[in-house]
Amino acid sequence: MTRKIDHDAASAIMIKAGAKPIEQYPGAKVAWLCQCMKCNREISPNLSNVKNGHSPCGFCAGKKVDIAEAYEIFLKA
Repeated sequence: MTRKIDHDAASAIMIKAGAKPIEQYPGAKVAWLCQCMKCNREISPNLSNVKNGHSPCGFCAGKKVDIAEAYEIFLKA
């Protein structure tokens, strides 16, 4: 059984998780362009992962590294 969710309901879930949608809701298993409300980076989580308890931002979750920041840390070391 497929359950449909509208843009407003999907946006509320994403905002509660810490990601502000930038574009219209594309679907539950599709990357959705958002802005992390903690680090302000553009991110592309999907609603299914967020609803299953995953962090919307890979950077804040420690799963992604910003290449420019890593390079600056490398130069300072």
